[in-house]
Amino acid sequence: NAIDADDILIPMFTWTVEPGSSAGKHTYVAHTPGNTAEWEENMGVLEEYTYLKSEQAVLAELDKIDTVTGTRIVLFNLKTPVEFDFEYDPVDIRMMGSLGDDDDDKPRTSSRRPIFQQHRPGQQMTLDVPEDYSLRSYMEVLYLRPTVTFTLRGAPIVPRCPIARLSVAYHQFEPYTPRGVPEARASSVHVHCGYLEETSTRSKLCGFHMYNKNRLIQMYKRFGDQLQANVMMKDMLGVVEADCLEPTHNKQAFNTTEIAYAKC
Repeated sequence: NAIDADDILIPMFTWTVEPGSSAGKHTYVAHTPGNTAEWEENMGVLEEYTYLKSEQAVLAELDKIDTVTGTRIVLFNLKTPVEFDFEYDPVDIRMMGSLGDDDDDKPRTSSRRPIFQQHRPGQQMTLDVPEDYSLRSYMEVLYLRPTVTFTLRGAPIVPRCPIARLSVAYHQFEPYTPRGVPEARASSVHVHCGYLEETSTRSKLCGFHMYNKNRLIQMYKRFGDQLQANVMMKDMLGVVEADCLEPTHNKQAFNTTEIAYAKC
């Protein structure tokens, strides 16, 4: 907005990584374009608008990736007041909660109101769902069967399989393929359900985690009687593997206007 821009251009650079002479270090060989002005212009954008003030600073960030392949994501220049809590847990990033009536400096985390909660039909407003406000908790269930590893603020993410926790009355339905699914996405839907094993009372968590091609799309989605209060199955949990459905662009919901969704 400040420069009235119509397009967003992302500075791009390419280096070849070669083994370095010292232990744990690499040598980076830059692939500069034929027009060096393009490289200098891109580097100038980084130096002006980010905390990376030189090519050496960029390479220092790459050195922090200690695997053969990987992606490093850095948050910086966050607006104030900050929308995320970096102080409560040094290895987590949490949504900033609502402020209490008696303390304007601390998030209210009493049992009467959770730190932050996504709205879900049929879910109690007092129910605490860590995956709603904790990035670490969310990443633990982001992939049903993880094939890569994640590190958040220097600490590895330990995956939690939502199917493995269904230890009480676990049942897997026969796979089925809904009608009306485009041929390119035709595949079976797999449904798992069960209950958590609790020492005293059943958990108040309820609903299904819905995955598409191994990636979590929706959490604690309630169906049928689960949408009503004080009914049976209100504490039943499950997992739906629906590769045949089409998720929205932000991977937070499914395309509900598609006939396949209604048939699923």
